[in-house]
Amino acid sequence: MSTPKFLAPAISADQLQAQVRDQELAFGMEVLGIGMRQTADLPPLRNNFVELTSHLTGQLPELQVKVVTRDIAADDTQFANFLVGLGAETSIVDSAMVLIDDAEQQIVLFRTGAVSNSTPISQPPSDLAPMLPDYAQNMLSTANGVPWSKCETLRGMDAYTGITPGRSRLFRNLKGPGGGPMDVVYYECKFDVDNDGSGGNSGNDPFHLTDTSLHDMQGIALDANQVPFAVLPLDRAQSSVKRPGLTDFGKGLGLGVGDVGIAFWRTKSSGPVQSCCFIYGDTGPANKLGEGSVRLASALGIDPDPVTGGIDSRTIQRLGKGIVHIAFPGSGKDFLTRGHKLMSSLVPDRFEARAKQFFASFLRQ
Repeated sequence: MSTPKFLAPAISADQLQAQVRDQELAFGMEVLGIGMRQTADLPPLRNNFVELTSHLTGQLPELQVKVVTRDIAADDTQFANFLVGLGAETSIVDSAMVLIDDAEQQIVLFRTGAVSNSTPISQPPSDLAPMLPDYAQNMLSTANGVPWSKCETLRGMDAYTGITPGRSRLFRNLKGPGGGPMDVVYYECKFDVDNDGSGGNSGNDPFHLTDTSLHDMQGIALDANQVPFAVLPLDRAQSSVKRPGLTDFGKGLGLGVGDVGIAFWRTKSSGPVQSCCFIYGDTGPANKLGEGSVRLASALGIDPDPVTGGIDSRTIQRLGKGIVHIAFPGSGKDFLTRGHKLMSSLVPDRFEARAKQFFASFLRQ
């Protein structure tokens, strides 16, 4: 889970850096992101916030804040060179617009130096099958039909915040439903709970939005309490703060809003595996992966509270496994209507059958 904490107004980048560092020390939790919050008041009230997750398990390198000038932030090439210039040992935590001296400024939040004392996640022995989590070793085995010999490793996925490193795979030109070609994307990640959409905000999520990227055929935003949907990170063409080298889901993998997939999870080392078909119904931060609706969380046996629930990055590191997502690029494009709003005829009750159809083909290669 992640927890938002609001900051006092900062008058300089140095003061903002001290505030962020103090948040980690005060709560004993790791900062995962930073941003600017604007209320619906008239006139609106604005301030900065940080996202904190889990408890620190060791000594993390100090967080640092660096302001990005407007001309560099507006140019993808210059911004990429700026990030590279921070050094080879730099780990980018986030890049966002924040308030400094009451003015909006682009900043990069980063750490320099290796992160210590966290449980490493074992890397796969080859570029073929990844090291599967305990609950998926039988279900997604070669014996069950998964063609691991036909996949390729997605190295560009490993730098996403929330990903389980070394386990992302892409299958190209498999035989899909009806005999046509089919690509498949496999990855493991954390789970933050999203309650955006038309279902209200009974969980009192301070980041709740009333809209989603995908709508039903009446133009109504999805209801996170009723529709199991997952969130796609923005592509580089949609966000100037996308980290260099990260795999774009849309341009790189052909996976977009409206496509379908299936997720699996089991917290314990034994017992029944929870699964749920989902649709990609919303978009989120460019550098973060692992967010799904309240309904998807409930179906997977994950605490669905949008403020205190979910499964954070530290927990998947400790467990050595993430929530498995198997997605089918292009599986929803024929059901989309594009206009003022992006609408899909697969919602609310047709995407499950669609996902099951593709998953069955995936197991028959």
